[in-house]
Amino acid sequence: MYKYNQAYNEVAPIGHILKHKYPSEYIRIHNFKDKQYPIDKEDNMHILELYEKLFNTIVSKNTLVGYLSTYDLNLDELNNEWINDLKLAYYGEYDIHEADEDPSYVSVYKFVFEQLSFEKMIIDIANEEFDGSIIFFDINSNNIIAPYAGGTDIFIKNKKILNNFKLKDYLQ
Repeated sequence: MYKYNQAYNEVAPIGHILKHKYPSEYIRIHNFKDKQYPIDKEDNMHILELYEKLFNTIVSKNTLVGYLSTYDLNLDELNNEWINDLKLAYYGEYDIHEADEDPSYVSVYKFVFEQLSFEKMIIDIANEEFDGSIIFFDINSNNIIAPYAGGTDIFIKNKKILNNFKLKDYLQ
């Protein structure tokens, strides 16, 4: 808990909020050049291969912590079967309102990365079948992978690690 808040100044662990606070560390990657959502098993395999490359390049699965955020729903209302596998622990609540809005709170839960739930989770997010937000935070490098329907936002403290990753097909 302390490590994430220290690295990201207690900004809510949500990709679309982090990108406004840390634009110099932010890169958006799309799952496909020509569409937003997967349409068949081949597309799902493509997405899983992309994420495997991202995870192997940007974070270490051995030092990975996940943060799941819910907006208007509580955990009991989410019907994604992989959520039960995560062994979620309540992390805290963040006010995510903009300067000219009333406060808007989001609940955040922490989990330790497990390969078991990974594929189902990524495919559900890619198909916009998860009503929430997930980020993966590497406690050693402070890098983040934040999947969303259509791609992923990554936050990298040292962009040199991307030198061998062919991003041109995926960049926004």
